[in-house]
Amino acid sequence: MCSVNNESIIILILTTKTKIKNKIMIKLRLKKCGRKQQSSYRIVVMVSTSKRDGKAIEELGFYNPQTNESNLNITRINARLSQGAQPTDTVKNLLKRAGLIKN
Repeated sequence: MCSVNNESIIILILTTKTKIKNKIMIKLRLKKCGRKQQSSYRIVVMVSTSKRDGKAIEELGFYNPQTNESNLNITRINARLSQGAQPTDTVKNLLKRAGLIKN
């Protein structure tokens, strides 16, 4: 028979909680650039906890809302989506318009 005490159960619970905390969420989102009243956005891969204009992991394209122009690196976007990156709502709408995401 194996004896299990309360200390070993607590240690097991603590180790599983720390493993969950180490996972980070990667997002595809917009990073603001340009002048006042003439802003444009870069589509970037960032850690979800970083600031809007913080350090990006990778730049995947840009979007200009004044001219409704967008330029996307489709191969890298598909690669990041397959790795589990989650797009924000605005980026998801841009990807739908480009035909990369259905629905």
